[in-house]
Amino acid sequence: MAWFFALIFEFYIHTLKRFVDFDGRSRRLEFWAFTITNMIVGSIFLAFDHLVGTYDPETPMGLFNSIYALLVFLPSLSVSVRRLHDVGYSGWMLLFALIPIVGWIWFIITAATEGQGYSNKYGPNPKKRAENKTQSQQPEQKPEAMESGNPLSLKKHQGFQCRKCNKNVSPDDSFCWNCGNEFRAPVCPNCKSQVSKRANYCSECGEKLMIQEM
Repeated sequence: MAWFFALIFEFYIHTLKRFVDFDGRSRRLEFWAFTITNMIVGSIFLAFDHLVGTYDPETPMGLFNSIYALLVFLPSLSVSVRRLHDVGYSGWMLLFALIPIVGWIWFIITAATEGQGYSNKYGPNPKKRAENKTQSQQPEQKPEAMESGNPLSLKKHQGFQCRKCNKNVSPDDSFCWNCGNEFRAPVCPNCKSQVSKRANYCSECGEKLMIQEM
């Protein structure tokens, strides 16, 4: 569960940094992570106000809770606008949420709605952008060893092999020195590039070659 709380906190900090960004889109996870964390932190400050005697039961607010509410007003407003953008609404629709009961229910349902899965006039899909970023951060997979059967690995580590006896041969050989088999495969059937006459695999695309025996 530690990774989950770390992710929530990361979105919370990310939203605070975008406090004046009213353009673009915000996915559901970003909005709700900030909103829930914001409520928890605000409750902590409110409890602290009760503890130190700075809570005013008439408002009902406290000194520290009010300061925190002012600090997160812009981030809350901007992430709400971007959340509306994500489902295709204008940010001005946030004014509809000021209507008691009806507006509140509408905004909660809208904020819980999945964003448009394509790029709209407010920007690209933030969910797809996050997935692409995650994939780009993954380390490149190295070619496996010869035992994997990867044609490129065989070409790199083992050179070429005779189709008949599977003995290693030199790229300069026109026949196998072990069994005398001759090779003929001048063009790769997949990428149409020229290949060695004694190659089992194409050096350009890794396609296995159908070598004709003479």
